[in-house]
Amino acid sequence: MTPGMNHEWVTHVMEVADQQSLSSVWYYSQIDDFNFAERCEAFYWMFERILESGRLRLKKNGEYLTGTPKELVQRFRDVFPTSDIPDPVNWPDEDASFWFFGDPCPGEAVWRIDHPDGQIEWRHCP
Repeated sequence: MTPGMNHEWVTHVMEVADQQSLSSVWYYSQIDDFNFAERCEAFYWMFERILESGRLRLKKNGEYLTGTPKELVQRFRDVFPTSDIPDPVNWPDEDASFWFFGDPCPGEAVWRIDHPDGQIEWRHCP
C-alpha cells in the first residue's frame, strides 16, 4: 500500500467528495508527485474502498449498477483514459476529470445520506 493510502485518507476523501460527482473522488484521491498511471491506481483503490463502505452506489441511464465493488471498479479500469488529456483533438484543455461527465464513463455517483431520524436517502450526483 502506498504511503497515505489508509483508512484516514478514505474517510477524508469521503467527507470532501460527499454529494459530488466521481470527478471529485478522482481529484481528492490524488497523491502529489504521482504519474498518471499511479494516480489511476490511487483512484481505483480509493473508489473501491468508498464503494465497499456503502456510502456510494453507481447509476447509469437511470439504473443502478450491480456487482461487487471490485467488479464495478473494473468497469472503470476497462475504459478509463490512458492519459491525463483523453481527447487532445476535441478537448485539448480538459484533463481526465472531464471524462467522468461523458458517455464512456460507466456510471455516476449516487451518495447515501443518513438523516438524524434514521431515514436513508440516495442522492444522484452526475
